[in-house]
Amino acid sequence: MVLSALLGIFISFYTPSAVPLIQSIVAKEHLINANTTIDMLYELCAILGMGLSRFILSYAGIKGTFLIGGIFFIIAGLFNFIMKMPKNQRSQSKNQKNWWGNYIVSLRYFKKNPTFFMPCISQIIIMTFLMTIPVIFVPYIQEILNAGRRTFTMFEALYSAGVFIGALLSLLFCKVLSVRKTLVFLLAVMAIDLIILSVNTHTHCFPVYFMIGFGLSSWVLSISLLQLSRNPEYQGIV
Repeated sequence: MVLSALLGIFISFYTPSAVPLIQSIVAKEHLINANTTIDMLYELCAILGMGLSRFILSYAGIKGTFLIGGIFFIIAGLFNFIMKMPKNQRSQSKNQKNWWGNYIVSLRYFKKNPTFFMPCISQIIIMTFLMTIPVIFVPYIQEILNAGRRTFTMFEALYSAGVFIGALLSLLFCKVLSVRKTLVFLLAVMAIDLIILSVNTHTHCFPVYFMIGFGLSSWVLSISLLQLSRNPEYQGIV
């Protein structure tokens, strides 16, 4: 339980820190490309990690696998530590208010910009699905599909592959349509596949897991939409 709590705490630091960091070092017109590229790399490495996990577990064991994962966390932290930050971003970080002051500032920003609520609500819903769907995979596969670890690994890989392909194609969709229309399309795809999943009891319905990941790639667009509609002065606060 302690290990799970610590992992949850460390992972919860990622998005609130990464989003303002990306916005501070990437030009506004390149935000969507930057966010989707980072997400694709993340999911690609997730697929590779799941593919190698069986071999690592067989040779290193469970504790050794956790140790290897911890080492990669440390390496990632070192890379972030040596990353060069823009001068204006460093000066802003020194002059930041405390958490309560930031909270008050964010509430005032929402009050002055009511149109900002819809992108925020959209992102909250997408992030809720993004956090819960991988968690319910385990009991769903065990209790509904009556399958084992091998099926779970395959479905998890399909899910990550769907997010990867979705992020890749969303760049094309945004150029042909728009960010908002692409976001609606991806959410519709995810909704349809979740309905199919709710009545499915067979393992041969594995393409649905790929399409759920495809739809969940919308979280990158929701973050980009927030970044584009938010005043840069409030990055990391709102």
